Amino acid sequence: MQRSLSSGQGGLSHLDIDCKEALQQLLRPSYYGIINPWMGSASTRQKQDMILLKKRMEEADRPGKNPYLMADVGKIQITSNPWGRERESNVIPVTADRIQADLLRNQSGAEQRDLRREKERQYMARYSEIPSTASVADFFQLSKTPVLEHPTMKVLTDRVRGKLKHWQVLGPERNPHEAAEMMRGLQTLAAACERLPSYSEYSATSSSKVHERLFGYSQVVPRGNRTLKSVPKLRRTPLSSSAPILLRPLLDPAELEAISRPGGTAVQLNDCEPLQRMKNIARSSQSQVQMSMGPTDWSTTSRDMAKDYAS
Repeated sequence: MQRSLSSGQGGLSHLDIDCKEALQQLLRPSYYGIINPWMGSASTRQKQDMILLKKRMEEADRPGKNPYLMADVGKIQITSNPWGRERESNVIPVTADRIQADLLRNQSGAEQRDLRREKERQYMARYSEIPSTASVADFFQLSKTPVLEHPTMKVLTDRVRGKLKHWQVLGPERNPHEAAEMMRGLQTLAAACERLPSYSEYSATSSSKVHERLFGYSQVVPRGNRTLKSVPKLRRTPLSSSAPILLRPLLDPAELEAISRPGGTAVQLNDCEPLQRMKNIARSSQSQVQMSMGPTDWSTTSRDMAKDYAS
């Protein structure tokens, strides 16, 4: 149950306080400036994902939770998959398409009335506001690739990265839902850090001298709370791989117009077959040598000179 009671810290709810404490433990001190602006726009679900990351990080080294200590005493055996993720050796990996096939299978009345399976379907539908191939990949990513390869690791502390590595050995198989929610939280942090204004972007737009840019950048990006860049607006709704899309023409009008220009009939290596054919036809029509079969009147320099001399 969500706790929404106000506390004495500026009217923040218990959820906000727990989320802020979680972010302070997860992030490097140099990234503390994004906490308040991010919390101002974050949803309840995103804040709960941060709290979940903190809880699993704290549990990673508890007695009976550290997989490497369990492997040292012989309780489990650890192996690596082809992508480098360490997991328990006696766990059978299940692919995403197999899980989806099991969820959609209705071969009997008992399977149709299975409340556990219906609850699982509803959870998958609620995981992302707009389901796509990217959201499905995020759902199963921590069960496949090492968590240390995620871009968010550069903003997390060394202690957090080590504990997340410990958790990933057993966590994704024991609770796939929590693994998906933690991955969603990492993606949220990565998106927030990408919205931080950078010095390189300021230098590209600043007309001041080099020795004055650092001072100007300190005025634009002061210490403390940072002002995140606005989320770029999409010109159109992104389409999934199964959605119909109007493809651009195979031949670019600019490429067709360039054929009539000098040197435009030269065939390039990356030209498509229709464009190559059109260039060959245009070149043959301009050449003195006929490219097709049939009677041909060959023209030579000596013959042209003889005609001019006779006339």
